[in-house]
Amino acid sequence: MFFRITFMCLTAFAASTLNAAEVRQASDVFKKWSSWQQVLPDHNLAQAFNQDINRAPAIKACYEQNLTKLRALSDFLAPLSDNAINSYGHRIPTSLSEVFNRNLMALTRHAENNIPAFIDELKAHQFDGVPDATMVEQINCYTALAALMLAHDNQQFHQELTFALANRFFEFCFTPQTAPAFQQLFLNKQDHAIVRMMYAVMWERLAGSGWKHWHKDSLEALKQAADDGKTIVYLAGGSDIYQMIDRGIYSINIIDPQLPTQPKYYADQWEWLVNNNQDSQHGLGDRILFNNQKLVMERTYYHETGEIFSMLLSNGSYAHLAQSITQWKVMDEQENSLGVITFQRRPLSQNDFDTDTNKTILMSFNELYFIALPSHLGGWGIEPAQFPQDLQMIIKQLRKPVTKATIGAMRNASLLNASDLKFIDLGTCVN
Repeated sequence: MFFRITFMCLTAFAASTLNAAEVRQASDVFKKWSSWQQVLPDHNLAQAFNQDINRAPAIKACYEQNLTKLRALSDFLAPLSDNAINSYGHRIPTSLSEVFNRNLMALTRHAENNIPAFIDELKAHQFDGVPDATMVEQINCYTALAALMLAHDNQQFHQELTFALANRFFEFCFTPQTAPAFQQLFLNKQDHAIVRMMYAVMWERLAGSGWKHWHKDSLEALKQAADDGKTIVYLAGGSDIYQMIDRGIYSINIIDPQLPTQPKYYADQWEWLVNNNQDSQHGLGDRILFNNQKLVMERTYYHETGEIFSMLLSNGSYAHLAQSITQWKVMDEQENSLGVITFQRRPLSQNDFDTDTNKTILMSFNELYFIALPSHLGGWGIEPAQFPQDLQMIIKQLRKPVTKATIGAMRNASLLNASDLKFIDLGTCVN
């Protein structure tokens, strides 16, 4: 009888614990990411131009849509367009003139293969930017110019092309082989318009509106790393894990302070993901159902380390938050374990960038900028000079990994920008 009563009590306790656990749908927890986040493929810009044999209507529509933004560039656009666009107006025919078409072809070909030649092409058409405009007006003007150069009647494809252009600019500006040539542009005031144009395109496509999107190549590289048995360490990744899970990446370690003033950049139910504070057990046993993939995430661990960290928030106040570790087990429909997703709630440290054969480091472009930025300019106190020589990080919006040298070049450029250009910081003011 005692055994029976004890067994019944244990059964009742287990049932009550199970009933207390919450079950939520992935489509609700990650609604933001599944609805507005895109995975953008890479494109060869020159090939895309050659394949678009009827671009005149798209160019006309793009120019008219951005007419007020581009009007200040009419002295540059007149020779580029064979006078189809000038200070008096525009008359873009249904078929581009040979000169206009040839000029656009040269720009797109060089943008794909030879950025110094692309710069020379801009100079040949007397590109001097809009130096008297406000920073916002300049950004709008230069991003509109990039949109015009790559105009296409398929808006999704058009977006992918400008995303690819931003990647080409990034590689020229910060890859060790070409970064010195880019840095020389800061030292000549006549070249500042070109730097501003490249910065504007990179900022808008990779940070301003691109912060939420993934490059298809970066996800494929992460999937290969996961298939090789590596854990993806997502530094300052918030709760942006939906696309990785969707592609079969189940071993992820996110290190992020999860600041309460940044819900815009997190999953819809980010607080619950980190800690179910409505439950005395912090949500142990809670589940997330991915019905379309027949996957289950179950919260199996929550621990507060006893340490408190303080961080300055965007509203000017300080948050004092408890460091914690939350783990979610990923299972298939038979509840076979596929991996573990861990949320470490804490600031980044220098040691997080140490290399390890069992991990692959991932960051988003905005956060990459802040680790490259010196502390006195608002950086996070991370020193790229102390990174391991073999560091390679996958960046969410970039088609190629970045290295220690790449990040060092970004730091050098941030110093030149602060002293000589005073233009937009690449990782700030996202939309």
